[in-house]
Amino acid sequence: MNLHDTTEGAKRGRMSMPLSERTVTSELSNDYTLPDYQPEIRRLLYIGSTVLPPAKYVGGGNVELDGTVDYQILYIGGDGELHTAPLSASYGVHVPMENPSAFDLNEGVSVFANVQAENLTARVSAPRKLTVRCRMRSSVTAYANMPMGEKSSGTVDPASLCRLEKETKCADWASGRSEILELSEELPLHDPELRVIGANGAVHVQETSCREGEIVARGEIFLKVLYTVGGDLPQTEVRKIPFEGTVEFEDASHNMASCAVTGCVSEIALEVEENAVLCRIQMILEARTGCNESIPYTADLYSTENPCRTQYADFEVPVVLPAVNGNLSQSERLSASEKGIPDGARVVDVYPVASIDHCEAKDGKYIFTGQSRYVLICEKDGEYSATEILLPLRYEADGCDLPLKNADAHATVVSCRAAVNGSTLELDGELSISASMTGSEPIRVLSEAEFSPAQAKTSRDLVLCYPSPDDSVWSVAKRYMVTPDRISGDPATDAYLVIQGA
Repeated sequence: MNLHDTTEGAKRGRMSMPLSERTVTSELSNDYTLPDYQPEIRRLLYIGSTVLPPAKYVGGGNVELDGTVDYQILYIGGDGELHTAPLSASYGVHVPMENPSAFDLNEGVSVFANVQAENLTARVSAPRKLTVRCRMRSSVTAYANMPMGEKSSGTVDPASLCRLEKETKCADWASGRSEILELSEELPLHDPELRVIGANGAVHVQETSCREGEIVARGEIFLKVLYTVGGDLPQTEVRKIPFEGTVEFEDASHNMASCAVTGCVSEIALEVEENAVLCRIQMILEARTGCNESIPYTADLYSTENPCRTQYADFEVPVVLPAVNGNLSQSERLSASEKGIPDGARVVDVYPVASIDHCEAKDGKYIFTGQSRYVLICEKDGEYSATEILLPLRYEADGCDLPLKNADAHATVVSCRAAVNGSTLELDGELSISASMTGSEPIRVLSEAEFSPAQAKTSRDLVLCYPSPDDSVWSVAKRYMVTPDRISGDPATDAYLVIQGA
């Protein structure tokens, strides 16, 4: 039997290995002209962003992302009042694959992407014209099946082969995105002079459950509407809207042992009616699930008849760790004057955003660190100002014994409150934390076996072998080209071993 450049052996594993693990940045710049019915821009107060889950493609040696980022613009108009302007931009990201020839791309690729818009800036060039720039930071991880069979060369009788089989746990990942979920809410605001300035929403996933082929997520949308009546000072109306949504997966048999779900509000439409403000909300859920499969692989190989030269390859096999889904409270009491808030000013609204920059495993815990950013819109004597408050973010969750390789972590400020009480700024926020965790297991796999022509062996009934400290029954059997059942004794405890028929 000739084994030249073939992959042989029973139950060869195909392990899900990282095809691409990269973070890329790109610049995004767009020019906008506000419609005529929109008030002119006198001064910008705040610009925020929401990155919608991107579409993901694999081809041409790249992982490609296509998506939309929605901007929220708050400004003072020519009438001296607050106004908002919803804007959006499309983006595309190309992330090169790493060594794609080593993978079988025909069996499917799992792609996960965490895209954030950073360093937002806006420049007004005319009363209704502005340019918005940001840096898109895309962290992409893609997994594909890598064949783990060995390449063999030379002529050998298959009946003479001895194969050392081992098993390892290996991650099996899947991701999915829901259809657009629609909800509605009526706010009991009724006044002929009511003017809605704008609205935003945040998704807090409180509970997830798995059933065949889908994830069910339940939680609340925190809806905030900014409005004014008859030119009075702006006010906010806040609602918690319960929701239930599903994320379906193509592979209905996938074992969803670990699951992290995030959500975002993609659109809010407001309609002022006679006795209420009708809010129509659209949201999208995104889920990442994983389980560990037991995969066999060949750790070593030799022939009892043909001398064999072997080579090995070391891998860090990804394994799924328990997902993290939790919440965090932030409460600070700060000096209002030190934060640049004028005496006597009132906080009209707060625009929050949070990010997780680092995760580490320590003392049985996963420790997430990052930053929360709160932009406070303040008013005094009819003049508006914006003040930025930066707070460190730290969250701990129960870990496990396996080492942590990476974490796809998201933090969302779902609600916040700020008020000036005397000389003290009181700031309280509630955050939702979701993270999908990956560990690793080191393995050494037989990558190549080269067989020489068979050699005549001298027939001996018994041979005594004095093992070295790092010997095993397998290594001794391979050295003497006999099957392991011909070895009597234990290298770990016995001074010598008896080899039959070596």
